[in-house]
Amino acid sequence: MTDVPTDQEVRYIFSRQRRIRQPRCATEVKHICKSARVRTMSNLSQKEKLLYTRFFHQVDIDGNGYITLDELAALCKKLKFDMTRKQIVDLFLSMDTDGNFKITLDEFLAAMPNITPDKRSHGEMRQAFDQIDKDGNGLLDADELQAVLTKCGRSLSMVEVKSLIAKGDVNGDGKLDFDEFVTLFG
Repeated sequence: MTDVPTDQEVRYIFSRQRRIRQPRCATEVKHICKSARVRTMSNLSQKEKLLYTRFFHQVDIDGNGYITLDELAALCKKLKFDMTRKQIVDLFLSMDTDGNFKITLDEFLAAMPNITPDKRSHGEMRQAFDQIDKDGNGLLDADELQAVLTKCGRSLSMVEVKSLIAKGDVNGDGKLDFDEFVTLFG
């Protein structure tokens, strides 16, 4: 993928923009964008703003201060969201309120209250799973789960941890994949 939209995506973007009343001047655009961001960002607590700001900087892979279409697509793929390229473009355009093909931190924070709780929860579960999965193989074994439980103040024996895994282990491999993890802890 590249940050430059394809010809088909550009046609789609312009056809979508024609349906929206065009502002009379750049000042009006800035005012509309700023008032929309202030309204939605005010719905976030300080803790949520800090959490989402940290997450924004993780998604902004090249550290340029904004999220590109490719970075958003990579995020959706990492979170295992089953989205078509068109759906990713739609999501990107809905977050890019000033239409400059960049999602700034303010735009990102403004969009967060609009993300459905189940999508937010899925993302948070994916982050937790990835942090626990120390070897990065996409599976949680007893050692990884025991380490995180101990870190959280819940010391369990290896037998207890294996018993916990067995409760969610649908395929019987003695480990938890992401879906089994979500079913067990979600």
